Amino acid sequence: MKKKRAVFLVVILATLFFCHSELNAQELNCKVQINTEQISGTDKSVYESLKNVVQEFMNSQQWSNLQLKNQEKIECTLFFIMKSRDGSSQTCDLQIQSSRPVYGSTYTTTILNTREELTFDFQENQNLTYNETSIDNNLTATLAFWSYVILGMDFDSFSRLGGTPFFKKHRK
Repeated sequence: MKKKRAVFLVVILATLFFCHSELNAQELNCKVQINTEQISGTDKSVYESLKNVVQEFMNSQQWSNLQLKNQEKIECTLFFIMKSRDGSSQTCDLQIQSSRPVYGSTYTTTILNTREELTFDFQENQNLTYNETSIDNNLTATLAFWSYVILGMDFDSFSRLGGTPFFKKHRK
């Protein structure tokens, strides 16, 4: 009887572990690219740090209470075109793109493709922390805003007004 309980317990724990790891994925699969061609004479390691920190932030942040499988994550790209740097202050054009699979096919279609100028403070190896009730820097606020827009547009593409909860959050 004890052996059956132990086997049963192992099966339950393994099931919970594998289900949890597959279903607890965040909503975005974001790739970050940084173009520094317009910046000269500065240490560019800060931009590698920026790329890694932003990618980690976008992909690890839980933007909703949804439980998406890995293959359901929304594909998006943030493309930073760095224009100037003054100390820790960065100015860039930020291009935001997202896409989704076309139903019944093997290709994807673009849902969002836009660009904005962005100025923010960033220091090498800085951590980005999102707090829904307070904004501590322009980079985090901008990334959160565009995350909610990406989610809203994606969910709107599946059902009428499906993205409304995300659009309401991005207005805060």
